[in-house]
Amino acid sequence: YTILEELSPGTIVANITAEDPDDEGFPSHLLYSITTFSKYFMINQLTGTIQVAQRIDRDAGELRQNPTISLEVLVKDRPYGGQENRIQITFIVEDVNDNPATCQKFTFSIMVPERTAKGTLLLDLNKFCFDDDSEAPNNRFSFTMPSGVGSGGRFLQDPAGSGKIVLIGDLDYENPSNLAAGNKYTVIIQVQDVAPPYYKNNIYVYILTSPENEFPLIFDRPSYVFDVSERRPAQGHLSGPEEKRLLSICMVRAVCHHFGLHIASGSPGVPGCLIGQRHPQTLPLQDWEEQGTSDKERRNEDCRERRRGGNYPDEHYL
Repeated sequence: YTILEELSPGTIVANITAEDPDDEGFPSHLLYSITTFSKYFMINQLTGTIQVAQRIDRDAGELRQNPTISLEVLVKDRPYGGQENRIQITFIVEDVNDNPATCQKFTFSIMVPERTAKGTLLLDLNKFCFDDDSEAPNNRFSFTMPSGVGSGGRFLQDPAGSGKIVLIGDLDYENPSNLAAGNKYTVIIQVQDVAPPYYKNNIYVYILTSPENEFPLIFDRPSYVFDVSERRPAQGHLSGPEEKRLLSICMVRAVCHHFGLHIASGSPGVPGCLIGQRHPQTLPLQDWEEQGTSDKERRNEDCRERRRGGNYPDEHYL
């Protein structure tokens, strides 16, 4: 017999009939019983009808590996049981699509650098999703086309239905359209059974773009010229452009003792006395985002070493 799993208890799955030539026309003189242990089936002693005794789950226990259940049915004369006979019955339990495709989690959050190359695989959902049904096609599933706020033109499932989300668009952090989206994108995708009744679940993927320090620092002019009176007092400030970013600027050559630069603003100053002459300065400019704390301290210490022996009462100047 071939039966489906998950039949309701009491469902009739077989009807065993025996005849006694000594009592032709009186089948009620026979008694039926199951001699092998079975938790799944029971038999009506008077009629030989076999019914489901409890839930049969094809996807669990020993039935997942071997979906067959064998029984031995014994029939006897009554009331004294002078004669008896036995018969072997085998039930093959078929799988039904009763388990939806599911995943270890249904919400993902990933960080993607802004310069990630197009075609890069961002997430493979197959590593997280599964179906507990035991046989194909009931245990197979696919993924629907992704949708969601800001995902169009930036992310794609490739190949279709594979659950592999790849980058196809531009994630430039400074791009106006990306700034308008807040550099945050939502991808909604469904994992769905390929067999009826097509169970499905939603998966949410939140993608955040991380900025990279990709542009070199530049001065607003290739050179600066300041006219400074030789009588200008120490600690005077020279007018110049304000730098909004926090910079580390170190003055080099042997004239460090004539001028200083404010380490935060980049404004030139006169920490010491001047002698009437021109003093060209070379200013290496470095972004603190690319250096660690120890590097900043070392660069500042290098500058202090160069000015050691001079008169620098203001610690904000190099």
